[in-house]
Parts: sequence; structure tokens; C-alpha cells
Amino acid sequence: MTRVWALGLIAPLATMAGCDGEPLRPAPCPDDGSCGATNDDDDSVGGCGEETTTVLTDLSVVPPGFEQSAADVVASIEGDYAGKLTWRANDGPINVAHAGTNSSLTLGVAHDGGEVRLIEVELSGQFPGGNEGGTPCSNRLEIDTAISFATDDGLFAETWDASVELRSVADGFSEGNTASVYRPIDFAAHEGALLSSDFTFEGAELRDVIVTAGFGDGEVTGSVFMEVQSGDDETGWIGAGDVASFSATATSE
Repeated sequence: MTRVWALGLIAPLATMAGCDGEPLRPAPCPDDGSCGATNDDDDSVGGCGEETTTVLTDLSVVPPGFEQSAADVVASIEGDYAGKLTWRANDGPINVAHAGTNSSLTLGVAHDGGEVRLIEVELSGQFPGGNEGGTPCSNRLEIDTAISFATDDGLFAETWDASVELRSVADGFSEGNTASVYRPIDFAAHEGALLSSDFTFEGAELRDVIVTAGFGDGEVTGSVFMEVQSGDDETGWIGAGDVASFSATATSE
């Protein structure tokens, strides 16, 4: 199967430009090895070599390769945020029921003693599987938090147990290196009015709807992505692109 990741219009070819003329960037990918090269070594994860997980008990210590401690990360992201979520206009084969609308957004992050993990990979700082490009391998901090995510229109009314992640090596697509969240929506447990049937794509089936967010300097910015698949696992393609964006500013320290 050909995996295709593009921002903006979802298509089987990632050679398109966005509506602003800028080249499309790869869409968010969970740092679990699923988007990297793989090999037959049972100790190797995503082509980044052996992976080791350590549960941190002293959050004030700065882990090797990082510029801040887990306690610093928690202090920088924890709190309440307010802003707006905007659904993009439908484009080409994309059809989202809420396209072109917007709503006020509130988001909250709390760390109430959740587990903090240091994940170290053998080839941190190198490209996976000996490749010459892509997302670099990276050690990462994972901080278990409680996140609330709600819009005034009722489409989102979520309370998530989610891991906030910080990479020691920037992913190569974002400016700088910030803590982030990657959260697929489980529509079976979804608390808002948003439905999986709200998302359709001509010639492909919906696979997932994903909320991503990045934190920095008292702000959070993010997107809602839809992932679709055309054809089977052997000959088909998978595409992903953002269909909504949001930004919010901290309302409490």
C-alpha cells in the first residue's frame, strides 16, 4: 500500500500545493514506528533501533538530550485555553458537513500525577532505516494528562486521557520543538455531536478523524485531520489532510 500524507487537499499524490501556494507538508504521524521503515529485528521500532522506556519519578531532572525537565513541560502546558475552531471550506472530493463554519473553543490540560515516561531509541537524531530523509528518530517524553476539548456548537464536548509528547529532536516540519498531542476520535465514546458520517470523500472510505495540537508560549494551535483509504491494503492508497484548524490562548497560569 502507498501511504500518502498531505496537508490541505487529500490526494494520492503528495506533489500538490496548498491553497496558499506553499508545498504540502506530511500530516501528523504517531511516533510509534507506524510511519517509519521497519525491519526484521524484534528490538527495532520503526527503523530507529532498540527502544527503551523508563518511568520517571523525579520530574525536575532534565533527561539526556532534552532542554527542559518534565516538570518544566507540565508547567508550560497546564491550564485553561480559549479560542476558536474553524472548519475549512469543502474542496474537490472532500465533503465535511460543517465546512465553512466556526465556533468558540475551550481547552484544558491537567496533570494530576499521571505517569511520565522517557522513551529512548537507539538512532535518535538519525533518519529511520538508513533513509536520507523523513522524520528523524527521536527520544521523547510522554506525559499522561487529562484534556478537555469543547466547542460552543456542541460538536466537541470531550474529556480525554491523553499523552502529551515532547521530542528531543524536532520533526523537521514544525517550527522549533514543542509539546504536542495526537488524539484519534473514538466515535463510539465521543461525547459531542460530531458524527463519523459528517466526513465523506469521493472514491474513498473514512479511516479516522484525528485531533492534533501543539503547545508553546501560552498558546495552543492545532488541526482536525481526516484520514481516508481507497482500495485494499495491497493496491490502494491512504490520504490524510486537515479539515479544520484551531488556536487558543491561555486564560490561567
